[in-house]
Amino acid sequence: MGYLLIVFSVALYALDSQATIVCEDVEMDCARLDIERNICTDPLESSVYCAKYCGHCTKTIVVPLCEDNDGGCREMATPDFCSREQGRNMCPKSCNACKVIPSVQTVTSTTSSPVNLPMSAALNVNPIVAFPASLNFDIPDPSCLDIDHNCFFHLHECYSNNVVRMLCQRSCDLCPSAPAPAANGKLFQSYFFKISNISFKIFVKEFSKRDISALKVLAKSIFRVLKKTYLRDYQ
Repeated sequence: MGYLLIVFSVALYALDSQATIVCEDVEMDCARLDIERNICTDPLESSVYCAKYCGHCTKTIVVPLCEDNDGGCREMATPDFCSREQGRNMCPKSCNACKVIPSVQTVTSTTSSPVNLPMSAALNVNPIVAFPASLNFDIPDPSCLDIDHNCFFHLHECYSNNVVRMLCQRSCDLCPSAPAPAANGKLFQSYFFKISNISFKIFVKEFSKRDISALKVLAKSIFRVLKKTYLRDYQ
């Protein structure tokens, strides 16, 4: 399974250490990505990879407690009165002179350094993973199937709900396994990178929930789809 869950290894470590994403751009050319891929139009990818460049860290807010200092400001707030500094200081609200400042909201990490999540999936770049010429892995018993068709939506209960464990054995990775024929490493690698693009995006969406056990089940479930697709096409 070491090769299989590599997309999730760094991110799961981040969850274990209770780290959060620093509001900074990761080490990539966000300007180029925005020109070539319009990354800032994708709320998910832009917030993860180019939060600072795409403007997710800064927003404009009105200074709190901006009130008039005189009960008669509403009547006094003529254009001439409000054009004077004294008038604006006395009646900032009525003169529409409340100061607006940028508020940079930076989420810092609880660890000593920022968490850099793997970027290969979102950028369609294959990470450096050494796949052997052939792979040997187990596959679930084909006769072991989910009884409930909505098991995907209950993955987070695989470790806590006995009913879910009974109805969703395949999705919860509870099926007995048997060794599969040796797989072609290069062909399997192409499937791995193809599915990693999808699985990483799902992982990012689930990241804020901080449920490590559920994420591990999700990772296994996604990889089972990969193995099933690979075996179907390869055989």
